[in-house]
Amino acid sequence: MLITTPTGRILIDCGPEMRLQLLAAYVPSIDAVLLTHAHADHIHGLDDLRQFTFSSGNPVDVFASAQTLKRVTHVYDYCFKDTGPGGGKPQLHLYELNYGQTIGLAGITIKATRHMHGSLDVTSFVIGDRFVYCTDVSLIPEETMAEFEGKDVVVVGAVRPDSKPHASHFVLPEALDVLNRLAPRLGLITHMSHSFEHGTVEAQLPKNRRLAYDGLIVSLSEHGISLAGPSDSDA
Repeated sequence: MLITTPTGRILIDCGPEMRLQLLAAYVPSIDAVLLTHAHADHIHGLDDLRQFTFSSGNPVDVFASAQTLKRVTHVYDYCFKDTGPGGGKPQLHLYELNYGQTIGLAGITIKATRHMHGSLDVTSFVIGDRFVYCTDVSLIPEETMAEFEGKDVVVVGAVRPDSKPHASHFVLPEALDVLNRLAPRLGLITHMSHSFEHGTVEAQLPKNRRLAYDGLIVSLSEHGISLAGPSDSDA
């Protein structure tokens, strides 16, 4: 997910297809990266940040939990070694982000919160005072749910549209239960598997509950929430 403000761009997670997605969205720069956890589909695009560091001449700041940063420095060990002249590698500045900590980036506040992905701790984010991003989730602790309350937009992961329980992910009914409890003006489902038939499933969702997709733009303003993409609508 890409967050754009008047003063910068923040990317949440760097999946293997990150380069293609950023090219398709005409993203010229990245100022910081937030990582939710260190599974391959969330960090295996980090090397493609190199072009942003080449073009700007500045490193990209990467924020994540200690557990996630430990894995990043192992997988991308060459980025943090003196490998001599020639070649190319992204210049990354790593910053540990603790659960409950709030930082300021690109003119907004971002608070790190904790949820569970099976037995793994994962970082979710409360962005400003209106937006929540919570992916790869099987359990949201009560203290984290309290942080999510009263927000305009909540993004939550669900891996399948059926009700059969999954060991490390919400399925759609569980994600909708969370959205029903939090009652945001707009609830978006993300991190879906190929088992979702997008149009069919979305047509059955409650009002102001949507399935996210690549290229969806959610704009927040004092006037409300607007969505832009192949199917434009307002919430």
